[in-house]
Amino acid sequence: MKKTFNIMITILSIWFVCGFTLKYIYNDSSPRRYSDVQMAEVYVKDHPKLKATWKQLDDGRIRIKPRKGKPLYLKDGVITSK
Repeated sequence: MKKTFNIMITILSIWFVCGFTLKYIYNDSSPRRYSDVQMAEVYVKDHPKLKATWKQLDDGRIRIKPRKGKPLYLKDGVITSK
């Protein structure tokens, strides 16, 4: 019983060491974070049919206003209609 337990602990230890080593090697060291301004620019660029413009408001939100229709608001990476 004790020998089986020791073998199991050894195997799990090796498994975790190998897993965390591979995670460290293949991890992208620079996380990709985009600001709201970059998101607004990309949104306007990717939707040319809207002919939209964007403006940063005083409260930190970004208003994306298409030529026709209601404006969208972007705050912390989330687009809302209000």
